[in-house]
Amino acid sequence: MREPGSPDQGRHRDLPEWARLGSVVVRAGHIAGFAVIAGAAVAGAAPPAIHAWWALVAGTGVLLAASEWASHPDLWRQLSGWATLLKVALIAVAAALPGAAVPLVLAAIVVSALGSHLPKRWRQRLIIGRSAGRA
Repeated sequence: MREPGSPDQGRHRDLPEWARLGSVVVRAGHIAGFAVIAGAAVAGAAPPAIHAWWALVAGTGVLLAASEWASHPDLWRQLSGWATLLKVALIAVAAALPGAAVPLVLAAIVVSALGSHLPKRWRQRLIIGRSAGRA
């Protein structure tokens, strides 16, 4: 297995403990909001009824992306970063097309789970170029 920071995985920085704790709290809010959105999609709830939940998911998603980018500067060149972008695209389409929300939200959940829980050597693998500053 390759070490983090190897040319095929990109750079990694450890975050301070307070930032890691904050990230966990934000992630919990993100997952809770996403659960409500998924449930609402399955139940056929009208989009206005869950606008606050969409805002929670969007806001916490931005914070999570910033946190991940801070610790993984090459995130957007890694498989996990592309999984995040795909998840955002799926959710954006689900928000715009409520009739297609169930399969799109479920697809976003699968993409998110894979992007987060694949072995590190896969999810942090650079799929675009090599790590900045490396030959």
